[in-house]
Amino acid sequence: MNKYLLNILLLTFIIILSVSGCKQKDDELQKDKQNPYSVSLGNFNTYEHALKFKTKLSDSVRAHSRLESTAKKSYKILYGKYSTSYDAGEKGFELFLQKYIMDYEINRNGQRVLDEFINVPFIGFYLGKPALYNYNLKTRQTEILWSRFNKKVLSVRLTQKAKAVFLITAETISKNKSQSSLREAAVHFLRRNEDESEELKQLGNVDRIYSYWDLPDTFRINTTFPDSNSSRIIYQRIYSWDNYGRIGKISQRSFDLLLQGYPVKPKIKQEVFSPNSLLQIRVTKTNETAYFYIKNFPDKSELLALALHGEIKDIRWSDDSRYVLVISEEIIKPNKTGAKQNQLLAIYDTFSKKVVRIIEGTGFNNLLLRGKFLFFDESLNGSKHIVITDIQDKTVYDRINLPGGCALNTLPE
Repeated sequence: MNKYLLNILLLTFIIILSVSGCKQKDDELQKDKQNPYSVSLGNFNTYEHALKFKTKLSDSVRAHSRLESTAKKSYKILYGKYSTSYDAGEKGFELFLQKYIMDYEINRNGQRVLDEFINVPFIGFYLGKPALYNYNLKTRQTEILWSRFNKKVLSVRLTQKAKAVFLITAETISKNKSQSSLREAAVHFLRRNEDESEELKQLGNVDRIYSYWDLPDTFRINTTFPDSNSSRIIYQRIYSWDNYGRIGKISQRSFDLLLQGYPVKPKIKQEVFSPNSLLQIRVTKTNETAYFYIKNFPDKSELLALALHGEIKDIRWSDDSRYVLVISEEIIKPNKTGAKQNQLLAIYDTFSKKVVRIIEGTGFNNLLLRGKFLFFDESLNGSKHIVITDIQDKTVYDRINLPGGCALNTLPE
C-alpha cells in the first residue's frame, strides 16, 4: 500500500470518527433539551467539597449522579434527567423518604424551579373566603398561594403533571331552596413555576357552574343561566381550554324546563385503559354487584380483581399504571333522617394482583394521586379536611386541617 493511499484511508477514518463524535454529541444535546430537569442534591463552593460529598452517597444514588459547575463558580451534584419538574420531584421525594438523601431541590438547566410534585394546591378559607392554598409533602406545611379581595375560589383543577392550575372564581354566591346564583364568575390560569396568573374569561352571572377534564388535554367549564325573557328557558354554555390555557371551542344550547327539565352534569368518563395501554378493566354487573376484571394484553390473560356493591361512580389509574382506584356509591334506605349516601373506595395493586385497601366515606368525588400517596376529602364532626394516605404502607401520612375547612378540588355546598 503506497503512502498516498494510506493517507487517504487515515483521513477517511478521522472524518468518520469526527462525524460519529459530533452525532453522539448532538444526540446528547437533544436528550438534554428533552429532559432539562434534575434532582439537585447539593451546592458546593469548591470541586473538592462536591467530590467528597458525592463519594459518601450510596452506590445506587452515585451511579445516577453527576457533578456540574455553575456560572457562579460553584458546583452542584445533580441526579438523573427528567422531562418535567413533576417527574424529577417524584424521584427526589422517593430518595428522601428512603433516607438516601437528607435534602434536595429541583433544577432546570442548573437553575432552581418549583417542585411540582411535592407542592399540592387545594382550597381553604383565608380571611373568611375560599382561596388557593399550597401543601408541601416534604415539610407537611401549608401556605396561602392565591387570594383576591373580591374573588371566592370555587374550583381548582390541575393540568397534566401539575404544571398549571385552572381556578374558577365568583364575586358573590347566593343560595335559596330552589336555586343558587353566582355573580361575576371568572376562570383564571395560574402558571405555577412563574407564580403568575391571568384571567382567561369572564363568565358573567350564572346559576350553576362545574368543570371537568373531558380528555387529558381538554379542560371544560359548563355554565347554565336563565333566559332574560322567559323563565322556562335555560341556556347551557360550554367552554374548553388546553393544558396551556389556550381557549378552544365554545358551544351553547337551550333547554325548555317544562319539556326537558334542567340540564344535568355529564357522567364522568371512566378510565378503562391503563396509562401504559397494557391493561384494561372490564365490568359486568349482576343485581347490585359489579365485578371488575383486568385484562393483561401482553400476557393475553384476564382475572377477577374485585367486586363492589352500588353504582360505579369513577375508575382511575395511577400514572405508572400500578394502582386502580374504583369508587362505588350506594344509597342506604331512607329512615327518619332521610336517605344517606355511602361510598367505597377500593384500591387494587396490579403488580401484586390484590386489593390493598378499601376505604369507606363520603368525600371521594375529590381525589388526587401523588405517586404512592392518595389525597381525599373527609368530613369529621361537621368539619371538612383532607386526608393523605400511603397506599403501599396502608398508613395515614398526614391530615390537612384549616379553620373553616378545606378541600382538594371543590368546597362542598
